[in-house]
Amino acid sequence: PKITKTQQEYIMNLFDHTTTSTKSFTPEQIRSLNDFVGDLCTAFLQYGAQYDVFTRCIRFFLCPSFPPTIVTEVIAQLKDVLYLLTTQKEWDDIGGPPVVTALDQGLLSGEGNMMILDANHPTSSSAQVMDAMADALRVSSSRLDSVESGGVFYMLSVCYLAKHLVVAKCSRPSKKGDGSERSHSSSGLGAARKRLMGVKGKPLVHLVLICKELMLLLEPVENQDSKMVDKNDFIQIVLDVCVRGKKRMEDESKMDMFELQRLDVRNEDSWKKLLEYLN
Repeated sequence: PKITKTQQEYIMNLFDHTTTSTKSFTPEQIRSLNDFVGDLCTAFLQYGAQYDVFTRCIRFFLCPSFPPTIVTEVIAQLKDVLYLLTTQKEWDDIGGPPVVTALDQGLLSGEGNMMILDANHPTSSSAQVMDAMADALRVSSSRLDSVESGGVFYMLSVCYLAKHLVVAKCSRPSKKGDGSERSHSSSGLGAARKRLMGVKGKPLVHLVLICKELMLLLEPVENQDSKMVDKNDFIQIVLDVCVRGKKRMEDESKMDMFELQRLDVRNEDSWKKLLEYLN
């Protein structure tokens, strides 16, 4: 049957990541999408991974326009082969324009082309999605231990987790009912630490270095709750850290690369060092 103009607009809105449209899905639509994504992932595992168009099609369902249950279903179905969500052209030029486009499509922007780092009104992925990404980085069989083996999904995961940690670090403690401030451990930073437990090695090092770069970028507006970073700058930071192995900004931190590689957020002292490094 011919689709109506309203249906056509609804479909096109899925390609607009400047706002999230997850609330507009009905329970019936989510169930149908979930079944469709399950079949799509099965076909991808059987023979579709060899086709770039199929890879892009699967990756489309990781976009923030979709409900978290859909995004996490894709991650769960492909948990051992998430490195396959990178096309051959992207592998051939892992820091080049094809990867920039992939990251641009996978990241949610807010006003214009700005990434909103707002502690009070977060616009990034849900906790459910970030939990799934952190889990993927923890699983050795997923091959997501570096950008060389994890590709685009590795960078997307590090992006989202770094952004969440920066938002948590920048947030002011919320007020309790009696007017006193809650501790960070009971709010964003506590959740960020719990999520990162078990993430180690290059993924954690890259995540922390990206956070540091973002914190340096945000220094002029340190006392504001709502902070914005140009999405293109964010992507370049990710590529500089993950692919080119360099820092875009100098900092006076005394933590060297050896110490970064030994970080383990399960250890209280290690977690405190990480937070001090980001100050």
